[in-house]
Amino acid sequence: MRLPERLKGLVLAVRIAAASSCLLLILRIVELVADLRTLLECGRSREQTAESRETLGELIESVARLYNFDELLAREGINANTVDLIRAMIDVESGFNFSARRFEPGYAKRYLDKRKINELARYARTSDLEVISTSYGYMQVMYPTAVFEMNFKGRPEDLYNPVVNLVIGMGYLRKQAERTGSIRGAL
Repeated sequence: MRLPERLKGLVLAVRIAAASSCLLLILRIVELVADLRTLLECGRSREQTAESRETLGELIESVARLYNFDELLAREGINANTVDLIRAMIDVESGFNFSARRFEPGYAKRYLDKRKINELARYARTSDLEVISTSYGYMQVMYPTAVFEMNFKGRPEDLYNPVVNLVIGMGYLRKQAERTGSIRGAL
């Protein structure tokens, strides 16, 4: 049975969650299926309606709970709302456009060796360095970062899915906060 196009990314997010044994994530994704359509329509029109802003906020809250962002901010003494912080990042990175993309010229030459390029090409099903060296979606997630840092096995265009993009983008932000010792260092 073929899935509607807008659900393919959701299925991919569930697979990522299942691979990382994150049952809570799977449950949160399932809860948000009904709201995904509104969010996708918002991204297509580039206009944030009150309903789509609320849906995006709920999605961010769910992912933030998964990664304990409130605890992280409180531990660092940052008096900020996680949803507002992530919304600000999304505004800067993509202007709330879930289909935003930005080619990063020189990225592959600077950061990727031949082995990594071949591995990315296998997952992306293309050896086009422009596709591989591009950031995607709300949080402008770099495809190599998703693959090598977050164990993502999907194609680059799967990163346009708001759920997938936020799970990977916020997960990477949390990972960087742990590496650097602070959310400020991760930003």
